[in-house]
Amino acid sequence: MGTIHDLAERCWNGEADLVHEHHPVHTWQDGTEEIADGLLFYKGLASANTLDTGDGLVMLDTGSQVDTDRLHGEVRRWRPAAPLAAAVFSHHHVDHVFGVAPFERDARDAGVPAPTVYGHAGIGPNFDRYRRTLGLNTTLNRRQFAIDAPGFRWPETYRHPDVTYADRLTFRHGEVYLGEWATALRTMAGLGAEIMLAGHGLPIFGADRIRQALSDTADLLRSLEDQTIALMNQGLRLDTILHEVTVPERLRDRPYLQAVYDHPQFLVRNVWRRYGGWYDGEPDRLLPAPRTAEAAEWVALAGGVGTVLARAAELLDTGGDARLACHLAEAAVAARPENSRAHEIRARAYEAHAEAQTSSMARNILRHAANSSRQGLRDLASGT
Repeated sequence: MGTIHDLAERCWNGEADLVHEHHPVHTWQDGTEEIADGLLFYKGLASANTLDTGDGLVMLDTGSQVDTDRLHGEVRRWRPAAPLAAAVFSHHHVDHVFGVAPFERDARDAGVPAPTVYGHAGIGPNFDRYRRTLGLNTTLNRRQFAIDAPGFRWPETYRHPDVTYADRLTFRHGEVYLGEWATALRTMAGLGAEIMLAGHGLPIFGADRIRQALSDTADLLRSLEDQTIALMNQGLRLDTILHEVTVPERLRDRPYLQAVYDHPQFLVRNVWRRYGGWYDGEPDRLLPAPRTAEAAEWVALAGGVGTVLARAAELLDTGGDARLACHLAEAAVAARPENSRAHEIRARAYEAHAEAQTSSMARNILRHAANSSRQGLRDLASGT
């Protein structure tokens, strides 16, 4: 077995560090590997897989901007002369759609037809949405991936699919949420596939393991949705629901279900948003005062910013709840944004909170807040 097979085995057995060293999004694998006859696996920010059909190459996803040249070089080392006949974009995210251009140049140089790109009909409109919200996506991704690079900018130019297909060829129609994902996963589990290629992370080998992973994931998503809706039907507020929904005990130790990127609370919020809309059930948040004005009132009532920061520091020094320390420090900075001590404690609080997270999405957003305070800001991405 090659390196990818060995590492995939370790991941399945829970022997690999998926939180850091072998994180499915944030780590790259050196080189590529032919994981089955005529199937080349590449792991960059996302995975990209190339199939040699004998009549040309077909790629399933084509990587991010930072993967483009490296991926092209790896494929060319594997199949120096075979043209890329087609590429399939699984979805519109920018870490999956940027690797076609070098192969189009190959086609022009060789005087052969350019590759045909296939994708869902919704991909083009989502590319258009990205262009409309360029600043927003730049800001969101600096926070979500803790990108401390002022020159970072969201892409403006995209390669649209040449051939699109409609929802009749997908597992479920329209925008999908947890219940629809669960239905699709169960459909996939019944296909009897021997290799499952993930959009991120490593493949899973063997029909039994694939069936188990897909079925367990479906069970998890369905459980989170059912628990959330049951509590919503009791009239409970989002805050209560976030802290009452739990991962089923039998699934908590599954290596492939660990919250190393997303977080169960984020999924609960999506269910609430779908069925309950934007209002979280807290009446003082319906038409709120500005955050800074609210914070100033609480800080004044507490006896001043020094008192608030002293309590936040005490929580951090004694191993108390870092979440509460973050709340206090956030109020202090919102009320007194020029206070260097407030930023010092805020940075400590968010760093401590980040260190406790397995979810990289949560960890990065919290760490972005810490890094912002180290530069005297609440938010580096917006410069405020």
